[in-house]
Amino acid sequence: GIWRTVTGANRWEIIPTAITGAALYLTFSRSAYGLLAFALIAAVLVAWRRGLKPAWLSLLVLVVLTSVLITGTVALRPHLSHGAQVTASERFTEVAAGSSTSLSDRANYLKASYNIWENYALLGSGGGTFGSVHPAYQQQVVSAGASAHNSYAQTFAELGLVGGTALLVLAIALLVE
Repeated sequence: GIWRTVTGANRWEIIPTAITGAALYLTFSRSAYGLLAFALIAAVLVAWRRGLKPAWLSLLVLVVLTSVLITGTVALRPHLSHGAQVTASERFTEVAAGSSTSLSDRANYLKASYNIWENYALLGSGGGTFGSVHPAYQQQVVSAGASAHNSYAQTFAELGLVGGTALLVLAIALLVE
């Protein structure tokens, strides 16, 4: 959507793109923020490289429209919640109490991912196999999980050096394009 907005392929594409951008932002997810940043940076770099002057105005309109949607959604929320009580998530409660094991859990996932990659370095364990391979490599019983909670570590564990490198080359090619 960002690309079609920047190149002017479809002027009305800006509306669903702004809605998608606002929805991704409102997820409060680091992955979603990374995706948005990557897409915007790629669009800016391509527009700059190709000298697409109208692209700058389109990007500005897209960012402003997305910001308006975010602000409007946040402002409307109290009026749409019908008095429902909002409670903190379990993970937030753990962090606030100082008893969170999030960092050690993530370190255990990374260690397991590295160990999987070490045993299947070239071709990986296979796409989508982390959940079934991980139990043999997990550090603790509480470390059971179907994903590594780190896209890069899981990609290299599942796809190995060949697949991980191919993915990296694709990302670079998109940025250079």
